[in-house]
Amino acid sequence: MLVFTFLNLSLHHSIIKKQHFYILGANILIPFVFYFLLIKINSALALAAFVTGISPTATSAPAVVYLLKGKVDFVSFSVLLTSFALALIMPLVLPYLIASNVSISFTSILFPVLMVLGVPLILAQLIKKFCTRLFEFLNSKKDIPFYILTFSVYLASAKSAHFIREEYSGPVQIIYYIAILSAIICALNFWLGGILGGKEYKQEGMQALGQKNNSLNMWIALTFINPLTAMGPVFYIIYHNIFNSFQLYNKRSK
Repeated sequence: MLVFTFLNLSLHHSIIKKQHFYILGANILIPFVFYFLLIKINSALALAAFVTGISPTATSAPAVVYLLKGKVDFVSFSVLLTSFALALIMPLVLPYLIASNVSISFTSILFPVLMVLGVPLILAQLIKKFCTRLFEFLNSKKDIPFYILTFSVYLASAKSAHFIREEYSGPVQIIYYIAILSAIICALNFWLGGILGGKEYKQEGMQALGQKNNSLNMWIALTFINPLTAMGPVFYIIYHNIFNSFQLYNKRSK
């Protein structure tokens, strides 16, 4: 998906806007606010809210913005900025939040992020520079990332349904609470992203803050916390893709 996204990304300082840093600040602040509001009520809810909210901009966000006829460069840079920034923050704060002395190294989180972002970025720039025919062919197939995204949503939904049916043995009410909490965070992110993007980048700001790379934080939750916490990002995947489907439907109708 990112190879397609980065094919037309111009690596120039002119694509960096002040709105990118507003969105990054909100991306960091919102999960901490929810965590500290909920920690005295229920630690599982607090951790689920934090893991859900701290997710960086989704790698699929530029594909959705392209389909919405928005500014892909804006969202592509947000993917890079939020992913690398949060990869540096997570190893510092996570041991304190989960009240554990587990050692989470920078490389354990940063290296997968570098692979996910760096390899497609380098590959796309090489294709653009040295493989003109391949570049033109891939540029003519820009709907492909959307179908990859649809399949990814299907897999995530199927895995979460299997976990609830076959593996989870705790009180079912907590899953309902996580689902509601995830919906609140999703709505807040899209709304606030539109405000922070301003008139010029309203649509792009909504996607940059609202559409999350929940696969990354599902991995973090499953590796360092517990499967229940990972339910927050799973529900978020469903919500932000329902909203994106609604936006794409409206775009096509118009």
